[in-house]
Parts: sequence; C-alpha cells; structure tokens
Amino acid sequence: MFLVLLTLPRLTCNTLCPMSCLCNSSGAVKCVGFMITDIPKQLPNKTYLLSVKLSSNNLSVIPAQVFTPLTDLEQLHLDGNQLKTLAPDMLEGLTGLKELDLSRNQLSSPTSDIFNGLGNLTFLNLGRNGIKKLPRTIFQSLTQLRQLSLYYNELETLEPGMFDTLLFCCIPNLRKLSLRSNDLEYLPPHMFSKLTTLSILLLNDNKLKNLPENIFQGLQALSTLDLKNNTLKTLSGNIFLSNTGLKSFWTAKPINHNTIELSVRKKICFI
Repeated sequence: MFLVLLTLPRLTCNTLCPMSCLCNSSGAVKCVGFMITDIPKQLPNKTYLLSVKLSSNNLSVIPAQVFTPLTDLEQLHLDGNQLKTLAPDMLEGLTGLKELDLSRNQLSSPTSDIFNGLGNLTFLNLGRNGIKKLPRTIFQSLTQLRQLSLYYNELETLEPGMFDTLLFCCIPNLRKLSLRSNDLEYLPPHMFSKLTTLSILLLNDNKLKNLPENIFQGLQALSTLDLKNNTLKTLSGNIFLSNTGLKSFWTAKPINHNTIELSVRKKICFI
C-alpha cells in the first residue's frame, strides 16, 4: 500500500495536484495507490510541505534532488521499499528535515555523504537494511540527532574510535542508540564514551562474547542497557561504576554477575 500525506498550510486552489492524489484548501495532499514504483512527478513546489510518507511500496529508485524544492519538509518516510542505493544529492536542500525513516529497504552500503547538510535531523532509522559496514563519517553532519536506529542489520564490527572521534563527537544530543539484532562479536574500548547524553543503549541479540571494562565509561546519563541474547559469560566487576543513572539492565543467564558493582544501586534485571 502506498500512502503519502503532505501537510501544506498554504496550499492554494491553483496548486497543481499530483496525479492520483486528492488536494484541498485546508493544506492536505493525499495520494493512495498499490505497489507504486515511481514518486509522483508533480509534487507541489514551495508550498510549505511538512510531511511526505511513501512507506510500503515498490520504489527502487529515488530521482536526484526530487525533494529539493520542498524546503520546509520536516518528515520523510521511505521505509518498506526496494531501495538499494540513494543518490548523493537526493536529500539536498532539506535543511529543516527532522525525521527520516529509511528502514526495511536494501541499503546495504550507504555512502558517507548521504546525510550531509541535515543538521536539524533528530530521528534516523536505518534498521533492516542488511548493512554490514558503515562509513566512518556518515553521521558527522547530524549534530542534533537524538535517536539512531541500526537494528536488524549485519554489522559485524565497529571500528575503534568510530563513535567518539569521528561520528558522535559532533552529536551531543543523542539519547537512544539501537544496535540490536546485528552480528557484533566485539566492541573496542571506550566505544561509547563520548555519548554523554545517551540514556538508552540496545545491544541485545548480537554475538558479543566479552566487553572491555571501560566500554560504558562516561555514560552518566545511561538509564537502560540491554545485553540479553549474546554469548557473554562474565562481566567485569567495575564495568558500571560510572553509570550513576543506570536503572534497568538486561542480560542473559547463566552470566556471572555476582561480583558486579554499581555506584548507585538501582533496579537491575537479569533475564
């Protein structure tokens, strides 16, 4: 099913409405179809468009700069399509974009420059794309990002320093990071140490065998940590000493957690 809802506060009666869509003077454009393969060619330009939803279709190609005229766009949903690549300038000009959903596609090798210029983006979903490796600088422009979802991919490793020095050095507001359901076996020391505002970290359903003692060092805001369904056998007794805000921690038995020390004793769930 194809559904796009475009909020157009200043849509006029003379605005050309895309084929197969309904437009009204209250500022709404609604397009409904089935397994659409092409983006409507007559998207209204410069009409204060706020939201475009093209979810669950059969889109395999997005034309370059197709969204560029929509300078006020805040939400773009392209999830559930057949996208394998994205043109480097597909998102050019969308400086006000806040929410981008690219999940459930086939974007196994996203390029390093695809998100350049999206400095106001707060939500990014790249889940279920079969991603095996991420370019080191792919998120460097996303200075306002609060939630990043990378779940259900095929990430086998993360390069040392990837998050703190190159990716997340410039993302001071990140609150939630989901890396669940990947193929991660190892995390380098201090991998998340610069994510000082991170409150939710999901690492469950990976292949982690052990964790460096300082892996969560510096995460004072961390309140929820999920490590269940890994192959962890033991955890260092000091691994959570700097996590003063930790409230919920999930891991799998029969992990040896008898000697784990917490700086502030909270509700800890061993599942």
